Amino acid sequence: MPGYTGEVQVTHAEIVSWQKNSHLTLSPWEAKTIRRLSGVYIKECRDALDPSCKAPWPTPEYEMAVRARYSEALKANLRSLAQ
Repeated sequence: MPGYTGEVQVTHAEIVSWQKNSHLTLSPWEAKTIRRLSGVYIKECRDALDPSCKAPWPTPEYEMAVRARYSEALKANLRSLAQ
């Protein structure tokens, strides 16, 4: 949502307005979650402007290490079943 100083978190009033316009009713936890996620999204967008900000996804090296651990665990489980 654009604001005076850039993007801002979705407000409670905007969520209420959306509910009225869409003829849908959110539970309190759903409305709070949408608002909280909106704030997290804005924060991450601002943080991402910093060149030293780490990417929010895993690196290829991390993914390979996880795959190797799962592969070894699967092999160990299959060996134990074969015995």
